[in-house]
Amino acid sequence: MTLYLLGTENLRRPAAELDPLLQIIEDLASDLTETSPWELRAVGALDVLPASTAAALKAAETESADRAAA
Repeated sequence: MTLYLLGTENLRRPAAELDPLLQIIEDLASDLTETSPWELRAVGALDVLPASTAAALKAAETESADRAAA
């Protein structure tokens, strides 16, 4: 399954719009890490994301690495 969460064009949104979207992505990564039986993989340009969002996605990958890949 692939979840498309954010296009790079959205990074140009005002902070008032972008910050809640990034928080949703961070929360989803955390929730999926806790509840999903699958290995999670982030794809795309993580280096253009704020550090906290990139870290949340990388943590989700690390914490789910020992699970079966879907």
